[in-house]
Amino acid sequence: MKISEIELLGSFFLKLFAIQSVKQLGSYVAATVIGFSIFQVILIYFDQPIAAPITLLVAFAGSSVVLRMMLPARFKITTDNPQGCAEMKNFLEESIKKQGYGIKSREEGSTIFQSRLPAPLKWNENEILMTKSGFDLILKGPVFMIKILHNGSSKKIVIDF
Repeated sequence: MKISEIELLGSFFLKLFAIQSVKQLGSYVAATVIGFSIFQVILIYFDQPIAAPITLLVAFAGSSVVLRMMLPARFKITTDNPQGCAEMKNFLEESIKKQGYGIKSREEGSTIFQSRLPAPLKWNENEILMTKSGFDLILKGPVFMIKILHNGSSKKIVIDF
């Protein structure tokens, strides 16, 4: 059984700006502005001077880490036989579910997992696609989840095989 390295996907533009959709941009901007507004209200409540508007730019810069965590990535696990492939597939499905995902759709050879977050916080960019081709499993999704699954798979391979 072999596991590939993690491959970052997407264009240079995507990697630079990390915005993948209008919905993602909208909810990111809304969450950052709401967070900044709450911060301002707290300052006013404690009779402190409000933060300068430039602080909002800093808030956007800091919160952009979330967008970077959503950049698409993938890795591949190559197994030697149907039993090993089925065991690894079951392990990955359980690992994904433990991370707060549920099955969105399942078709022959592929399963899409979606976060169980409330609808306004769900982004298609946060979905995980697991594809089975022969004895290979390919996982594609946000880089932060792909790293978690890659590490878990690597440990399972070392322990079990």
